[in-house]
Amino acid sequence: GCELTETFTLNEPPEMRLTPGYVTDTCGQGVGAATVQVSFGTPPYSYLWKPDNVQTATYYGLTEGSYEVVVTDANGCKDSVITQVMDDLPYPFAAFDYRIEGEHVLDQVVQFVNNSVGTIQWQWNFGDGESSNERDPRHTYQDAGDYLVQLLGSNGYCDDTVYQYVNIDPLLAIYIPNAFTPGTSEGTQDGNNDYFYPQGEGFEEDSYDMFIFDRWGKIVWQTGRFGQKWDGRHMTSLELVPAGTYVYQITFREFADLDRHVYNGVVHVLRQ
Repeated sequence: GCELTETFTLNEPPEMRLTPGYVTDTCGQGVGAATVQVSFGTPPYSYLWKPDNVQTATYYGLTEGSYEVVVTDANGCKDSVITQVMDDLPYPFAAFDYRIEGEHVLDQVVQFVNNSVGTIQWQWNFGDGESSNERDPRHTYQDAGDYLVQLLGSNGYCDDTVYQYVNIDPLLAIYIPNAFTPGTSEGTQDGNNDYFYPQGEGFEEDSYDMFIFDRWGKIVWQTGRFGQKWDGRHMTSLELVPAGTYVYQITFREFADLDRHVYNGVVHVLRQ
């Protein structure tokens, strides 16, 4: 029989080469993208991004992270690569502390300490209608109370907000009279300056004590209740004490202060 011999050359296309690329995200806003460029293999190519099954060469709307794509060419050859999307501007973090400066309440100034990270702009709202855009502002409150302070920190593209209460204790103020006229007997009070008692604010009323001493140092009257008035009587005999000079001692604590304030002085009992 007859024989025919031919030679065939089979060329295998070069193996696919995948080159990943990315577009950066900005402070977690989801504006990043992952892409892949294919070299060699046999086009056309199909793409499958995991885990969301996106089937394009570029995967948009991404935040910082790792994204894998599987590429298949026309001959069914497959390869995969992981693309790392970066964030060129991390999300800002707003935080602050504060301390109250000044020995006396009238001189108290609140120093705010900005602990924010990744911020270049700040907006403070102090809770009393006042504001500032300084990094570490100082602020004086005109009244006692609890103020909700807001700090908004920005990196120029996005921002973060934090809130914290600032407590301003009441102004310590006390007025103690130096004389009163309780009358000479039952029914002789005229309703004018009949009692001895201090007035004030800015201290813990539960910590209040007042003692009245005669000139020999003996206690003639005492109370642990703020607002209770001395009517000029002895606390045990209930008799009116003689006219004269008596010594008082008043003690109490300010709010959030463990130290006791002590006021010593004299009060004159006058008989009309």
